[in-house]
Amino acid sequence: MFKYQNVNVTDLPESVDWRDKGAVTPIKRQGGFMLGFAALAAVEGAFKINTGRLVSLNGDVTLEDNYPYTETQGCCQERKARTPVAYISDYQHVPANKEALLKHVAHQTVSAVVFSEKVNFRQYRGGLFFEHHEDYPNHTVTIVRYGKYRNGI
Repeated sequence: MFKYQNVNVTDLPESVDWRDKGAVTPIKRQGGFMLGFAALAAVEGAFKINTGRLVSLNGDVTLEDNYPYTETQGCCQERKARTPVAYISDYQHVPANKEALLKHVAHQTVSAVVFSEKVNFRQYRGGLFFEHHEDYPNHTVTIVRYGKYRNGI
């Protein structure tokens, strides 16, 4: 696992895009499992970075092909769920500052929660968005790049 405090910001590349490195799977339908899918997207990216193999995971850490996510309630098909591709043994909170986020995204994809119903977020037009909220997030994203691109973002 990457530890952000071990890296100097001046040593980071000017831009990173994990899509170009094949570490991002296609967008999935999340249903009501947004937090789980954000975590899985980060695991998929980390798995590719560490093993060279990109896998598409489902609502667990087994292959999407073996046990597709259906957006429905039901009983766990335990036999299909017993074939994990990866194990999550640890996690790390990224401090809410630009330097920490750059350090993390330079080394792997990062999951983030968003409070998209807030007025300030709806008016957001660019840069880093930091605002503390006591309520629950209602959206998640996976941060897969940083730097300047064609449109200046």
